[in-house]
Amino acid sequence: MKKIILVLAILSVLLFSGCAEPNPNPKPNPGPILDPDLNGPPQNGEDEKIAFIAVHMEAGPIVPYVRDNWPVLEELVELADSKGFKLTLQFNPQWGVYILDDPGRLALLRSWEANGHEIALHHHGLSHNNWNGYTNEPGRENDPRYKGTITEMMAIMNRLPADGQMITGSVTDADTDWPRGMLYNTSGGARQQDLLSSPRKAVWNGSEVTIIQHRMYAVGTADAAPLSEIEEAYQNMDGQIMGIVFHVHDYGERGGKIEELFDSLGSNGIEVKSVKSVLSGGN
Repeated sequence: MKKIILVLAILSVLLFSGCAEPNPNPKPNPGPILDPDLNGPPQNGEDEKIAFIAVHMEAGPIVPYVRDNWPVLEELVELADSKGFKLTLQFNPQWGVYILDDPGRLALLRSWEANGHEIALHHHGLSHNNWNGYTNEPGRENDPRYKGTITEMMAIMNRLPADGQMITGSVTDADTDWPRGMLYNTSGGARQQDLLSSPRKAVWNGSEVTIIQHRMYAVGTADAAPLSEIEEAYQNMDGQIMGIVFHVHDYGERGGKIEELFDSLGSNGIEVKSVKSVLSGGN
């Protein structure tokens, strides 16, 4: 197990603690919340126990954060493969630039996708304390941190999946920044009720979106779920979907906890699928 050195651990706490806030969309998202059963995706049968695991790749500087956590991500995917789990890998655009800069990294990412892992978006908008530089908020062009619009960001990110279109995202400032063509949102984190949920629909930035919740685990904060909470929920799923989220650097810093989680999910017969597979009814 590779460990992030102490300096990087401190850096991750300073830069990325905001990703684990209770409200993943700090700015309100206008638009009606629609009937969750209205044209919604199929619900799980009561005997099925299905979960998804979202892994957030933060908007740290490409050097050292992205560079040093790329091998950590490789090890995490290897662990998931050993369990037959399919992860939802949610990337900020700094990761997209890093991956596209090396054909070998892109080929490896595409091999993960071919094996059932989902390549998805994690967007830190302007309201996030670790803004990734992209926003549709008007009047931000003169900000020295500004990198471009959401359309420009997605021109990078949609080059990652083989079919050229990400459909799942975890997005702050969704009222302005929700990307066109994106269908599914993962949301939540700090509340116990985020662990189990059923899909619901909303309208964000003019797009109808299906939302599913997830609960933080092993992120190094007091409001993250302990393993005992997750294991207790196995008996109460009743057709709901279990959602779990952590950062890639959490595996570098608290890998033992994540290995315990994976062992627990596997031994209790929980099927871990990508968000796309869960919400589309695919395998």
